[in-house]
Amino acid sequence: MNKIFIFLVLVFINFSCSQEKKSNELNSNKNNMNPYEIIVNIPESSWICHYNKTGSFFIAHDEWSIFEINDSWKILREKNIGKYDFEWIVCNQENWTLYTLIENTWNILEIWIDNLELIKEIDLKISKKDRKKYFNNKSWAEGLAINWETIYISTKAEKNNLLEFRFSENKEELIFEKKYNVSSNDLSWMTFHNNILHIISDKNDSLYTYDLENEKITETIKLESWNWEGIVFNKTWELFLADDTWNIVKYILDK
Repeated sequence: MNKIFIFLVLVFINFSCSQEKKSNELNSNKNNMNPYEIIVNIPESSWICHYNKTGSFFIAHDEWSIFEINDSWKILREKNIGKYDFEWIVCNQENWTLYTLIENTWNILEIWIDNLELIKEIDLKISKKDRKKYFNNKSWAEGLAINWETIYISTKAEKNNLLEFRFSENKEELIFEKKYNVSSNDLSWMTFHNNILHIISDKNDSLYTYDLENEKITETIKLESWNWEGIVFNKTWELFLADDTWNIVKYILDK
């Protein structure tokens, strides 16, 4: 991965009970934080993905909705998908669909990008023994990424914390294929860019480039000390990081 410029734009997404309270909080934050721009008010916005064909960002709201925003951070639409507790969102660049992970069941919802209509719920095909081993109160799912026909899920576990699934022939199931042991705990989010996997460690405030073939971290970039949750690239090689208090930080990378 290329070196990160010092240039930083912090986008703060704040949710408060009243406009007056929000204004006071923002004025206070301006004196204590790096320069930032307030662009949109969407709670639980740490789950974000970018769709290259339209240039839009999609955000999974924790309470059943998905938002589409443009690259100027204007809300284009919002759609209530149903009573699902979303945990993460990814854009499938190949077939105009979104995938979100459902908390507790760990199944995946497939959603059309053009109308945000639910297509189907995809079952995570994993044995009861492995499900209990990899998804429990000490090792729950933390991140979701897709690369072609393969889905990756990161977990909170200290070992065997990256799981690989492939789509079944009828696309109705995701079949457990392989586990990876990424030598860092608290993997909070990940994304593919140019077929390369990038992973954030919330605890270590680091961005990793991970080589799946050789199963090792090939590069580590130290980030600002935040509770990082989301990561996404757009098609112009800009990197967006989101934290669990609804901040979005934009880094510009040197190609």
